[in-house]
Amino acid sequence: MADNALTPLKQEISAALTHLQSIEERARSLTEIDLERRLLAFELLGEGLAIAVLPYLPPTIQVELLQTMNAAALMQILEAMESRERHQLLASLPTRAIDGLIAKLNEEFQAAVFELLSVPQPPSVSFTDGPDCNYPDWWEIDDCGD
Repeated sequence: MADNALTPLKQEISAALTHLQSIEERARSLTEIDLERRLLAFELLGEGLAIAVLPYLPPTIQVELLQTMNAAALMQILEAMESRERHQLLASLPTRAIDGLIAKLNEEFQAAVFELLSVPQPPSVSFTDGPDCNYPDWWEIDDCGD
């Protein structure tokens, strides 16, 4: 999506929606539509309204929205929130969801660093991952070259 072209449009739509519905009504309307439309509608709310609507959404939908956002948009939303609101939001999410968000941010950060440095990315799965693995853990490997 061309974010640069949509930015003025997003702000205009966000301002128009402010006068049409309360925050609770917006949150309820987001729960009533399918995932693809929910993501688009959430993005069109704009940063301020998205932050206001987020706490009124059920935790499963909060997680769904946050995990489908790219890292830059997610960080923008979280940084724009007041620390108390951010803490309440993250405290209300299951630990598994927070771990997923952190893993996503970490992955996207690493990908950005590798791209910035023009270094090929290492494989995302190591050869010791998986249930059928017979390889010792790295700390069990004896380095005989000392």
